[in-house]
Amino acid sequence: MKCFKSIFRYLRLMLLIVLVCFGIGIAGGIPIPISHKKDPFEAPIELVEEKDDEEEEKKEKS
Repeated sequence: MKCFKSIFRYLRLMLLIVLVCFGIGIAGGIPIPISHKKDPFEAPIELVEEKDDEEEEKKEKS
């Protein structure tokens, strides 16, 4: 029984060391933030200016 307890204690220690190496604690792993800042493509949008009534009247008179 002593041999079993010592082996079990050793296995728990090894498991704890492995978990620490992977960064997993009792509360769980730390979430790794994922950034999506890879220069997203944005289509160029041009502003369409509305024609005023005055500009249209000037063009019609000319």
